[in-house]
Amino acid sequence: MTVTGKDLNVGIVHDWLPTLGGAEKVVQQLTDLYPNSEIYTLFNFLDEKDNNFIGSQKINVSPLNKLPFVEKYYRNLLLQCTRQIEQFDVSRHDVVISSSAALAKGVITSVDQPHI
Repeated sequence: MTVTGKDLNVGIVHDWLPTLGGAEKVVQQLTDLYPNSEIYTLFNFLDEKDNNFIGSQKINVSPLNKLPFVEKYYRNLLLQCTRQIEQFDVSRHDVVISSSAALAKGVITSVDQPHI
């Protein structure tokens, strides 16, 4: 039996989605490969059009995303972000892919769960 991207339950973990730049385009390419994937990110400041471009069915954000005016200081919350990235429950995914320059690789996966 051959497993394709459409068959896998993939969780994509990305640090944050502040604007539609190069890193976010990488996430978009991953959602093209794995159309049923779910995104986990600490912050999502994208508008509806850009969220649609990313292409994920579901984007999960951390509670930090609800802090007042957080768009202005989210990069200063490194300690809190480190703790929050570990709180995402990605256990139901067959594979976890982290697209990260900083924090997403800290997501906690199970021993038998591939983390790329």
